[in-house]
Amino acid sequence: RRHGQRRPTPDGSSLLFRCYDPRAFRTVIPVLDPPSRREFFGPIHGVYVEGRSADSVLFFARDGKPEPRALPLPAVA
Repeated sequence: RRHGQRRPTPDGSSLLFRCYDPRAFRTVIPVLDPPSRREFFGPIHGVYVEGRSADSVLFFARDGKPEPRALPLPAVA
């Protein structure tokens, strides 16, 4: 079972990207250039990731703007 994705570095080594960790996702995805972003997402059109606060989620689109779209979560009574 894979728990991340190995990514090459400029010096030829590789790093494990913890794509399941929203902190890593929120930091890395916005800085990818469009071709790298499309390669990372593959056939997936977008991903919802928990926001920095408990009342929102972030939507990262494969072909969209680098910044995610923040969406409010409805309050549960």
